[in-house]
Amino acid sequence: NSIHDILKNEKYRGVYIFNRTERKINGKRNHHKSKSEDEIIRIEGGMPRIISDEIWEAVQRRMEKNKKGANSAKEIYLLSGLIFCGKCGGAMTGTRKYAGRNKDLYVSYECSTRKRTKTCDMKAINKNYVENIVIEHLEKNVFSPEAIERLVAKISEYAASQVEEINRDIKTFTDQLAGIQTEINNIVNAIAAG
Repeated sequence: NSIHDILKNEKYRGVYIFNRTERKINGKRNHHKSKSEDEIIRIEGGMPRIISDEIWEAVQRRMEKNKKGANSAKEIYLLSGLIFCGKCGGAMTGTRKYAGRNKDLYVSYECSTRKRTKTCDMKAINKNYVENIVIEHLEKNVFSPEAIERLVAKISEYAASQVEEINRDIKTFTDQLAGIQTEINNIVNAIAAG
């Protein structure tokens, strides 16, 4: 991710960018969400250039080409990032292998620790087998009518506990808004008075 951000950073070609990221209510930056293009301010030549436009464009084309290839996975692993090894705790990652006398395709989840360091002896688990077990468990414990009633009750309970905090936030924001309005009025009065 760091290298991706470096390769997408227009500062290296001399463009200074201001007002890109959305801010959270409490004033902290949210680096995951950018503002719309018409709100972002770009100043060409706003800082020293490190690379030429030709190199920049070549890198962007290559990244676009790589991105198209990254989304062409042959299998969809529903539990990717959610399933972990029962022996060592390492992440289980999706694997496709052709094996056996007839070179049959085997699609499974394999322990990443076993794959990388060979220190775990957990065998691969058939993808369809483990995904079907998880789906059956979800149907039984999350999507059944009884489970939905329990979830609704818990969500209602949580929402009720949040009402006090929401009301406190509303009062805080109302007070902040009143203070800002007073500052605006003072500035308008000072300008009007010369």
